[in-house]
Amino acid sequence: MKEEALLAQILTPQRPFGPASIDDRVERKVAIALFDDNNELERLMRRVRPVFLLGRRGSGKTAFLKTRLNGALAVDVSSPTILAAMSNTISELQRYGVTRFAEETALLWDAALTSACCARLWSGHVGIDVNTIDAWHQDALVFGYLERSPEYTNYATENAARLLRAIREAILSSPDPASLPSLIEEVSLNGVPLWRAREVLRSLVVNHRVRMVVSIDSLESYDSMLYSDGPLLTAEGAALQGLFRIAGEIGREPNPVFEVRVSFPAEVWYHYSKLSLNPLKDFDNCMLLHWNAGELYSLLATRLLKHLRLYHPTEYRRLDIRGSRWAPAVLSRYLPAYVTNAFGGKERPLTYMMRHTQLLPRHALTVFNHVFGGEEELHPQSITPKKVRDGVHSAERIIAQEIIDAYGLVYPQLDEVCQRTIPRLELSFTYSQFAEAYHERSSSRDIQYQDALEMLLEVGAIGAEATTTSMYQKADFEYLHVTRMLVGPTDTLCLHPLFAAKYRSVNYRNPDNSPHLPVLPLGSDFESQDGFARILHLTR
Repeated sequence: MKEEALLAQILTPQRPFGPASIDDRVERKVAIALFDDNNELERLMRRVRPVFLLGRRGSGKTAFLKTRLNGALAVDVSSPTILAAMSNTISELQRYGVTRFAEETALLWDAALTSACCARLWSGHVGIDVNTIDAWHQDALVFGYLERSPEYTNYATENAARLLRAIREAILSSPDPASLPSLIEEVSLNGVPLWRAREVLRSLVVNHRVRMVVSIDSLESYDSMLYSDGPLLTAEGAALQGLFRIAGEIGREPNPVFEVRVSFPAEVWYHYSKLSLNPLKDFDNCMLLHWNAGELYSLLATRLLKHLRLYHPTEYRRLDIRGSRWAPAVLSRYLPAYVTNAFGGKERPLTYMMRHTQLLPRHALTVFNHVFGGEEELHPQSITPKKVRDGVHSAERIIAQEIIDAYGLVYPQLDEVCQRTIPRLELSFTYSQFAEAYHERSSSRDIQYQDALEMLLEVGAIGAEATTTSMYQKADFEYLHVTRMLVGPTDTLCLHPLFAAKYRSVNYRNPDNSPHLPVLPLGSDFESQDGFARILHLTR
């Protein structure tokens, strides 16, 4: 399918910016067609090839995994399926005193991922002419053979799970399960032992100059691995521990048979990373997906250009996309000059829309789809101020709820704390005023107010005032940084616009009597860029 026909299916008049999220069900060609590579993250991905890709829900982890392969052959492994198979294997073996250490579970992961790569080669479309593969090298394909229809797409994951079942059976029937490494290497699929498949796979990859990247996406919801004080080493926890170990080891190899790339939600990373026994070693190649407003405007404008080319070709030909400020110029072209906010102040529409996000692509796409969606004609200032306000109002509820859901595993009491506290707070407040609002309806069973404040800081519901202008209270939020935000009794705190609106803070309930300026999170204003350091972090 040509790109234009493909885009017509996903960039619609109702959703001119396309889907706000890309998941495992979205085809790789769709993700590639939508991807905007005009950002520092893309350039860094090309240069560094990180093993662990961290980001909050909606930061673009799946899009990067699906598209940024730099010419490599993609080996997609379904994380729920492979983790369930690995956990079941570990649970069964632990009953017999096997796989007690991370090194042992790492061996299981290495075997499983090797079998996934063999299956991916066997499934075809890899750029290798099978007629050029001699009989010896065919063993790698035989090891990965599955009796499936040509339409089946989950070869890699299923073959990995099948090998784990074979390893479990071999170990449980062995008189000496203690010799785990040699036993694993002798396990066969389709009559080919793992050691031979591994040897042949390396030779095949070198001879045909094939680079393979195993992608494990969406490691998100594993409730049984958390308790109130951190991760609990269940079989699922041991599975992650082994994955951390083997992914880190492969990432340090100069010429690995295959690379591994694992995406992980930043919301739970702090807790799950404690599973690692050697984090400085396991996680020495991590990249955190942080965006600034300029990059988000580029992403949005790139998608809007594709939409205009499809549905408004005459308008598309009128655009000037030269210069460093082309993206905000394209987006602003269809918006009104100003929008009147809930407190009677006038704002530039782009700033108004972006400050109702936490600088994540999914948030921005949600807001802009709600504002631009349903417009039959797009011409200069065709979108009214009311449409901007209504679109933001609809989108902010969705975004705030998604943030709460993303942290639900770590902070199940988050929504309750917000409901109890935020309606009693103004847009800006002191440390003691927060404590007073929290204690007003607390009981002896509730968490301490300091813990509640740390939680609200972490999710970005509360930030610290940085400076004040004639139009805004500018505030710093923890999601802009890679470390925890520390506040004290002398700090002035602020509510994020998303949470102030959702939970109806004092100012939102009585806007006419509000003496406070609206809150502008740092980084949301393209005009100022706010002078903070590049919000990008790489651990090397």
